[in-house]
Amino acid sequence: MELSADDKNFQLGKVYYIVLMEHSYKPNATHSIMMMQNRTVLRLADGVPTRVKYHGKKDTSKLMIFSIPDGSYTFTVQVKTKTDNFYPRLYVKYYEDLEGAWRNLEFPPGGSPGYFICKQWDYKMGVMNYEERFDNIKGGKAGLALNLLEASSIRDQIADAETIITVSATPVIKMVEGNTYIGNLQHSNSYKIYQLDDAVLKKMGFLAIDFTPCIGDPEFLIVDNPNLGSNQRKSELKFEPENTIQNAYGRQYQYIALPKEKLFILVRQKQYD
Repeated sequence: MELSADDKNFQLGKVYYIVLMEHSYKPNATHSIMMMQNRTVLRLADGVPTRVKYHGKKDTSKLMIFSIPDGSYTFTVQVKTKTDNFYPRLYVKYYEDLEGAWRNLEFPPGGSPGYFICKQWDYKMGVMNYEERFDNIKGGKAGLALNLLEASSIRDQIADAETIITVSATPVIKMVEGNTYIGNLQHSNSYKIYQLDDAVLKKMGFLAIDFTPCIGDPEFLIVDNPNLGSNQRKSELKFEPENTIQNAYGRQYQYIALPKEKLFILVRQKQYD
């Protein structure tokens, strides 16, 4: 017997039962039953926000993979919840040969140990961030298996839910309009680059950017070149008169007249002459 999501007699989110009956009236009847499910696995792209939707109370787990390049870098992940009181945990497991392990790929927390857990939510902002350092990756086959899981009792009250997940092995992160992004600068030469959505930049009017320094002394700059790094000097950047930064209660607001070509936000430790 096969069931598919497009079967007219099968509805997502409902509970179905399998009933076995014995009609021969013979004692000590035996049976064997097995259930198999074709997994749906999302492939995440570097720095690209991906919407993840949960349909029904029984839809608790979303499986994803992410291929990582050779070299040394800091893996960053951000999950933004779009549903009130919905805060899933993210389980991540590293594989040296992700594609080779595909047939028997185990998604955490199932399978063998050796995974890490992302669960530190900023409940006020509805954002969860995590960073993990990888060094000397070789072979061109490495990758991560991810499971965004919410199996707690809260799912009894929430039917449908939605999150946006962004993972990156590079400093460039593509922004989604209306989302809040939280990042960490771990040393004096650290920086992050956020790419503004091209579709938003083509609109008429103004674009408002809200930047809040939380800890330390970071600064943000609007640039048109994503390959700047931490050595870009503020004096080299050209701001138009209407792009004045306004400060209010520790938050910085910058307004950009649209339309514009490609623009990026560079966040780094503040540099002093």
